[in-house]
Parts: sequence; structure tokens; C-alpha cells
Amino acid sequence: MRKAIFSLLVVVSVVFVLSSCAAPEPATTPSEPATTPSEPATTPSEPTTPEEPELAGWGPLQGLAVKPDGSSYHFALVPPWMGDDFQLCATMYGESLIARAGGTVTSYEVTFDMERQVQVMENLIVTKPDGVLITPVDTGGLAPVIDQATDSGLPVFIWDVPVESESPVSGVWFDNEQIGQVCGEWMVAEAERLGVELHVYELWGHLGQDNSTGRHDGFNQAVAQSDLVTVLESPDNTWMPEHAMQNVLDSFPTHPELNALYDHGAMVPGALEALRTMGRLHPVGDPNHVVYATIADFPSACDNIRDGYLDGLGSDSPWEMTDTGIKSMLTYVCTGQSVPKLVVIPSFFVDSEKVGQGRWGASMVWGDMVTNVPNADDWPILDNPFIETPTR
Repeated sequence: MRKAIFSLLVVVSVVFVLSSCAAPEPATTPSEPATTPSEPATTPSEPTTPEEPELAGWGPLQGLAVKPDGSSYHFALVPPWMGDDFQLCATMYGESLIARAGGTVTSYEVTFDMERQVQVMENLIVTKPDGVLITPVDTGGLAPVIDQATDSGLPVFIWDVPVESESPVSGVWFDNEQIGQVCGEWMVAEAERLGVELHVYELWGHLGQDNSTGRHDGFNQAVAQSDLVTVLESPDNTWMPEHAMQNVLDSFPTHPELNALYDHGAMVPGALEALRTMGRLHPVGDPNHVVYATIADFPSACDNIRDGYLDGLGSDSPWEMTDTGIKSMLTYVCTGQSVPKLVVIPSFFVDSEKVGQGRWGASMVWGDMVTNVPNADDWPILDNPFIETPTR
């Protein structure tokens, strides 16, 4: 507040007339003080509150992963690998959601190596991020180190594959038996619709892995209810399209009755290329079409449904699982609120009529997002029915 400055000039005139013979003249009246016009006084301003720095992140999650001291929460993601669109989608979207909340994240790829994944978890127990989201390579083999992490105070969240432990804060996955059952029920209905026996060649994803075992069990339990469907199992493909291609090339000539395919996911390009090589690739509706159902909305699967060479798939969405898993971790770690112990996302069969439809406020076909919107920061946050979007 500025002070008003006043200038005062006082002029006093006093005249003394000394005369030995004349009467004294009266003294003059002092003049009024001359003043300089003052500047108007300013009104005191209200005390101002220092502006808070803009919180890190953006969108509805902005600032959620910022601590009271202004530092960011730090998280770890431990996928089994990032060699296909499924895991790439999950990792990209998970990193984006954490960044939108103002947090930081480090992802550790282990390429399906259980010992390496155990080592990563042991290191995280020491470095202590604020939370870790992990897809166990082995459901039993990872349980002890996950228990150790929990005992050390590190919150652990499970994604996609169950673990034989009760210690994680929360888990989210699709029920692989249910996905297989969805495909098996569709295969039975298709055999009945066509009025033919379907001899199915089942392409294993990864022998011994729970995801594959569940998809095998669910499918075979469903088709066992029908006399129109029989199944021949393939050797292990380790989820690789090139292995699936070779197994189809080896098996179809020696089993000429085969007229249908079911794969556990990710192997569509290899299987279709094998059919093309043998001259057996025909579109849906052609009398010579090889009926084909797969799992997971990979870009290649979606494209071949639209092109008419793949009949459909059992949905298995990394986008929906990641949305649920990251929201659970942010809610628990950053707000201290409780989250569901387990979320099992239901699967459904996606055919040519459903491949373009949406669910939870966005395309249910995550493969479309990977192809058409390569920057995960542009993917919408889903309207998730299992857990609300947390805010600061």
C-alpha cells in the first residue's frame, strides 16, 4: 500500500515597522498555508493466495498420482512379454493412464522367463515402487515372491493370469474356461446350422499355461455335448503364428476329415496362411470354407472377420482389463480406498455383425485402437462397470 505524501508550505509574513514618530502599522494576517494537491489514497488490497502449481497429468485422472509434497507416485508394470499386440496394447494403455494421473512408471519385460520375473519382483521389493501390476508367467512359481512383496509392504495387483496366492490386493482377468466355452457353444451351434459334422483342429497356445489350459477345457466341455463336433489337438505352438502354420500344414493332409479350426489366440495369420498354401482358404459361406473360431480381438483377427475368412472370436480384451487394473491400483494407492478383490470380465462371441460394435463407451475391439489410434494417450478412459474412475 502506498502512502500519501503531503507537502506543506507555510508562509508567514510579519512586518515590523519601526518608526520613532509614526504609529505602528497593524501586523498582516498570516496567509493560509499553501498545499500541494495530494494523490488519492489507495484502498488496501485483499491478501492474495499464492497460486498452486498446475498438477501433473491431464484429463479426469489429473493429479491423482501426485503426493502432497508435489512428488509423483511411481509404479511398476511387469508383463510376460511385449511381443504381440495384446501385451503391447496393455502396456501402452497402462503407462498412459498412470501418466494422465501425474505418476511415473517403469515397465519390465521378461519374455515368458519365470526366473527373470522372480528376479524383477525381488528387485522391486528393494526399490519399493508405490505399486506393481504383474501378469504372472507361472501361477504357482510366482506365488512365493508375490507373498514376499506383500509382506514387505509393496502392494501387488494381478492382471490377466491368476496366481496361487491370496496376498495380492486385487486381480482382474477373463475366465479362460468361459472364453473357451463361448467358442465351443458357437462351434456346436454352427455345426447344427450347417447340418454337418465339424472335425476341429485345436491349436494350443502354450501347453501347461493356465490361459491355454482353461481355453482348452472350456471348449472341449462345450463341444462334448454334441455328436456333431470332434476335436484333434495340435502340439504346442507357444502362441507363435509360424508354429501354428507348420502344424496345420502337417496335420490337414494326414487328417483329410478336418474342416474346422479353433485356436487359443494370436495364431490366425499362420493358420490362414497354411490354408492358403494348401488351397483350402475359402470365405465364409463357401461350401469348402474351413470353419474357424479364435480368441482375442487381435487386429489380424478383426480384419479377417471383416474380410470373411474368419468366422468369429471369443472376446478377451487387454484394454478392458488394463482399465480395471490400473484404476484399482490408483484408487488403492493414491486415495487409500478399498477395491474389489477380484474382477472377472465376461466374454462373448464376436462375429461379423458385432465386430464394429462398442462396449463401455468405446470400441470393444481393442485391435481397432492399436491399428487406427497408435498413440495410447488418445484412447478414452472406459465407462467401467466394475470400478469408478478415481479422481484427486
